[in-house]
Amino acid sequence: MLALPEKKHKAYRAANEKCFAQAVKSAVGKRVTSQDDYYRQFNAALKKLTTRELDSDRGLAKVGESFGTCLKEKDYEVPSAKPSALAERGREAFMQARTDVAKERGVKVPAKAKGRKVHLIPSIKPEEAKPYLDKEITAALDDLACGKEFSAAYSPRAWKLHQQVAADFGRA
Repeated sequence: MLALPEKKHKAYRAANEKCFAQAVKSAVGKRVTSQDDYYRQFNAALKKLTTRELDSDRGLAKVGESFGTCLKEKDYEVPSAKPSALAERGREAFMQARTDVAKERGVKVPAKAKGRKVHLIPSIKPEEAKPYLDKEITAALDDLACGKEFSAAYSPRAWKLHQQVAADFGRA
């Protein structure tokens, strides 16, 4: 497929997207327009369920508050105390840092990403990456130390919700 001339490649992609959309409709009853649309709907459904089920849980909120307080005491930025935000905080912070470095080095956000959050990847040498790696390792260890109780309460429930949405989208 990749070796096809551009015109045939575009025709192939269009046919593939149409076939995918029909297969999803037939198999799981969901209307999608493309594979990207399928994943957008999947992620939106997962976020909605996670937010509803986990962010409203008082017990998780309580252990999340302790987790956030501990991180703040270690000088980490904690933009939200919601359990779903705390669970993604570390990964999101480092993905954003990587994107910032890429932008500083001239990497541009693709035009087709219009309106969507995009994480960029910089091209850097191993010796340039080492300080970022060291910082990420330290942060991961601090997350483990501060978030033991939170992770033990949050992760199994989040995984169960992920499996529920995956089954609904024919991915289980």
